[in-house]
Amino acid sequence: MTEMKPATVQYTADVVVLTRSGHVLLVERGWPPFEGAWALPGGYVEAGEAPYATADRELAEEVSVEVPVGALHQIGVWDQSDRAPCGTFVTFTYMAHRPRRYEGHRGDDSCEARWWPLNDLPGQMAFDHADIIMSDSQAADGSRHPAGGSASTEPWPQPDITTHRSFPKDPTKPVP
Repeated sequence: MTEMKPATVQYTADVVVLTRSGHVLLVERGWPPFEGAWALPGGYVEAGEAPYATADRELAEEVSVEVPVGALHQIGVWDQSDRAPCGTFVTFTYMAHRPRRYEGHRGDDSCEARWWPLNDLPGQMAFDHADIIMSDSQAADGSRHPAGGSASTEPWPQPDITTHRSFPKDPTKPVP
């Protein structure tokens, strides 16, 4: 009989930031795996850090957004064992809505940040982020309950988030 070893599981948190006009904020990855692909802002849960705190920190690092307390809403957990080519990951996903006057600036930890239409996502997406976006955006518009099951008659919360740092606006990238 072969002895099985327990899998090493890594934890991440990703954030789906949506506009009311149907756009999602994505970052271009500058490192493998999926270098050059588009991804949700997010990253590794650090030792002693709650996934919610990770989501908050990664928004600040990758897209220069600060989220007020209570403005992030956990909307899913993704735990398929084949989600990433570099190991086993469990990802906590959170939802936020576009901050007022936020242009989509890249932060310290991404090549570029850009708003993409939900119906025209880039062809090269990292990991299973296209699936996460489509699933979580359905929960945001009330067509699917965040925990699964039937749709709610109440709209999903529409929190405000604000820019953490300011960078020069890139006039070639219009904001939806």
